[in-house]
Amino acid sequence: MKKHSLDTLKLITEILRESSLEETLTGIIRFTTHLHPDVQPAILLYDEKKRVLYRGAAPDFLMTPEESAATLDVRANSVPAARAAFFKKAEYSLDVSKDESFPFFGPFYNRNRIKSVWAHPVLSSQEDVLGVVIFFLPQLNSPLDLYKETMDVVLEMTRMAIEKVIARKQKEAYLAELQENQKRLNLALSVRKMGVWDYNVNLDQLRFDENALYLFGLTQVDFGERYQDFAESIHPEDRERVAQVVTEAIRQKKLYFAEYRIFKNGEIRHMTGLGNPFIDPASSHLIYTGITWDRTDEVHNQEKLQLEQAKSVSNAKMASLGEMATGIAHEVNNPLTIIMNRVETLRAALEQKGIQRDFIFSELNKMQETVGRISKVVKGLSAFSRNADQDPFISVDSYTVIEDAVELSLEKLKSEGIQVEIELSKEAYISCRPSQIAQVLLNLINNSYDAIQSSENPWVQIRSEIENEQLIISVTDSGQGIEEPIVEKLMQPFFTTKKVGKGTGLGLSISKGLIEDHDGQLYYDRSSKNTCFKIHLPLSPRASKSSTNPSNISQGHSSTFSLS
Repeated sequence: MKKHSLDTLKLITEILRESSLEETLTGIIRFTTHLHPDVQPAILLYDEKKRVLYRGAAPDFLMTPEESAATLDVRANSVPAARAAFFKKAEYSLDVSKDESFPFFGPFYNRNRIKSVWAHPVLSSQEDVLGVVIFFLPQLNSPLDLYKETMDVVLEMTRMAIEKVIARKQKEAYLAELQENQKRLNLALSVRKMGVWDYNVNLDQLRFDENALYLFGLTQVDFGERYQDFAESIHPEDRERVAQVVTEAIRQKKLYFAEYRIFKNGEIRHMTGLGNPFIDPASSHLIYTGITWDRTDEVHNQEKLQLEQAKSVSNAKMASLGEMATGIAHEVNNPLTIIMNRVETLRAALEQKGIQRDFIFSELNKMQETVGRISKVVKGLSAFSRNADQDPFISVDSYTVIEDAVELSLEKLKSEGIQVEIELSKEAYISCRPSQIAQVLLNLINNSYDAIQSSENPWVQIRSEIENEQLIISVTDSGQGIEEPIVEKLMQPFFTTKKVGKGTGLGLSISKGLIEDHDGQLYYDRSSKNTCFKIHLPLSPRASKSSTNPSNISQGHSSTFSLS
């Protein structure tokens, strides 16, 4: 070997340059026979899944077709090659006729004049079996030291060749998987109307992928790959705001997030951009990479949802107004009748001589009070029926808000003989949209009316008190509570226990949403022995110190009256 070292190295280099594994292994076989013409070498490859050895490269043995196509099971009681792979160590058979595998492989040995066998496993750097190198020798008890150096070289060359192929296959599989994942990602981004971009801040170089260009209605030719090209696509009213967001993100090297509008094919589209910064280690440039997506459908759907919510609130209000209609008619008609009677009385008095001045003023005062009563009802009705969604929150005395709401229901409750008890804290200020709080209270009162109007000795109690900087409003009626399975569904939209045509199933759901918009809570009080709903609302800064003390109710800071 040593006298042929230069030729050997040249041959090894040429062998390892071969492109395919089969060519490389065939070259190794030629290399071995070149050094040792008496050796018949073979290289078997290992299939880890099937746990078998199969032919990799070998000289032209005299073999039957069955032997040529066969695989070799890796097990302990087999030929030396199978044992070498099984035990991961060299196996020798210095006299094959005495080997335990001879009854099965004797014909093969005899046809090819094989007297002894040396099999050595090819192991990876992780000690995994890659294959087996076999030296078939023509003499008994062959001196293995004569072939050891060659065997070591062949083993190393075979290992390198197999691992080279494995690495190439792994790379090809990785690249194929990467390409497939890229296709899936592009498809997902396209379906989700998303595009990918990156921006080199130092070079002012902005690149869009195909999806991003499509979202902006641009082509690679149109897009100049500068920030200004992107900025010109933004709606003029949003351009300065987005520029400020970008400038601040770059200054602080933080996440970029912006929502803006663009013009595309003559229509406005709503877009969102999101990007993360990093420093490129090669150039030390600040790079942002991110995604942009079209959220126009989301915006339109949100607008439709808000419209439907407004319609639902309006429908719920109309339902409440319908339920109150009879009571409101009484509340207005009765005072009108009183006014008409007073007018007739005054007319008759004027026809008489000697009419007293005090009598006229007395009648006029009564008429004025009656008109005030009508005005109060109309005012409450007007405040309740208007759309307050865009109204600002104002700080008001909760006493006034609750009183106005209750005023609209009193006549209706009174007509059914329902006793009403009202106990309210004064000077308990809350920040709210008054008509929305009134809507919630009217819904709760109407629910109580529907539930108890046919019961014996019906009553409703409306109470407010201060506790832990919160205003707590409770609406309790003479009902004996609500069953637990129903309580779980009470706040769900369109759930109702009322008869068909009596309720929309939206009242409590909308009421809950309105109270939550006021940073409050609306819930059914399970601890009450009667049916009770409670509203918690935070006090506004105008709440006086005296009103925050629960004992103030008994100190004159409350109003209590009952109506039978």
